Amino acid sequence: MMNNFNNYSRGVTYYDRTLYPTPNEKKSIRRVFSNTAWALLANEVLIMIFYYALSIFLYAAGFETYYDSEGALIQSAPVIFLSCTSVTFAMICTTLIFGSGFHFKLTDLFDTEQVTVKKLLLTALVALGAANVVYVINMFMSAAVYDLGFELDYSVTDPVTKADWAVEIITSVVLAPVFEEIFYRGIIMRSLSRVSKRFAIIASSVIFGLIHGNIYQFMLGSLVGIVFAYADMKMNSIIPSIVAHTALNSHLYIYYAFSGKYEDFAYFICVGIFIIIGTAALLYVLKHYGIEFPEFTEHHKKRCLPVLVSSVPAWIFVVYGLYNMFSSFTPIE
Repeated sequence: MMNNFNNYSRGVTYYDRTLYPTPNEKKSIRRVFSNTAWALLANEVLIMIFYYALSIFLYAAGFETYYDSEGALIQSAPVIFLSCTSVTFAMICTTLIFGSGFHFKLTDLFDTEQVTVKKLLLTALVALGAANVVYVINMFMSAAVYDLGFELDYSVTDPVTKADWAVEIITSVVLAPVFEEIFYRGIIMRSLSRVSKRFAIIASSVIFGLIHGNIYQFMLGSLVGIVFAYADMKMNSIIPSIVAHTALNSHLYIYYAFSGKYEDFAYFICVGIFIIIGTAALLYVLKHYGIEFPEFTEHHKKRCLPVLVSSVPAWIFVVYGLYNMFSSFTPIE
């Protein structure tokens, strides 16, 4: 799907190509992993700080939450907007704090030299197809989990009023794709690519799935994250993942439009259409561009997991992410 990987990490230090890392090199690589983990942990802490601080401020100002006669949670538009954008605020702060340490330059992330409209469209369609495959898998998984006596707590409030819809669209279609891609495909993947580009694609995608906090979105985030990361690294830009992320979040509103007698039927038809289109786009990519991940030699293997497992901050983040993911399962009452 584009050219080569060699230009993605311009200005980034590459390590001596001996099979086993020297003690100093191992220390340097561990620092890359630890700094990346600290950035992720700091971002999660900032999200909680912003969320609770903004919630307290808004409730004090009289913007309250209540339930309607059917039990639906009703929130005022300012509450929804500021609670949703707490994630955005946190990522902006984390980017400012850790960006320079990761050799982060905003202009480098928006390179357009290898970006074309066709490649952007193909990336978006493949991501949409992958996402809808996960939706089907999740339906079966949800039924299996329910049979085991559990349900998943998403803790998500569906839009109710027109103001809710407007705020939801602004945050999920405009803000989230830009700032999440700057953070996860920009800073996080760019940092990990200093050790191994293939490892960076996979690890940043798993991280992206893990931070969503439940098993279903973990699967979704990890799979589409690979599509995002691969396209970004191939085109040396985060523009592809921003466009694909925007398309992915936008298409969900098609499903919101269906309600009533034929709701389930329309949903399955749409899911099927997106899977077919995504598959066709993937086959086109395979035929005309091919898919070739960066090399992952013994040199890289000795510098990835063996060093990663010695990073305490990395372990803290993984344990934190797994705890959030599995604690989202609650017994059915």
